[in-house]
Amino acid sequence: MVAAITSRLQTALLSDTSRLSDHLIQTLLQDALCVRKTDIAFAVVAIENQRSLEMCEPNGLTSQTTVNAVYARATGRFATVQTQIG
Repeated sequence: MVAAITSRLQTALLSDTSRLSDHLIQTLLQDALCVRKTDIAFAVVAIENQRSLEMCEPNGLTSQTTVNAVYARATGRFATVQTQIG
């Protein structure tokens, strides 16, 4: 999955005062973990995009490694996702 927020909305707040960017990454992580049925997720982020790298850790992507001169990979382990029927 690939996602981006236009520059104009990168600091936008939702009606509950949470940041749009935090909501986006949390939704992407939830969806990815459900679709892949895994407890590990990662994001590849441009090293120059310090703000996105800083956003990874509070959202569970706590281990960062350099992929090459341009990109870093942030990885996290999450609790197994349970599907609820109901």
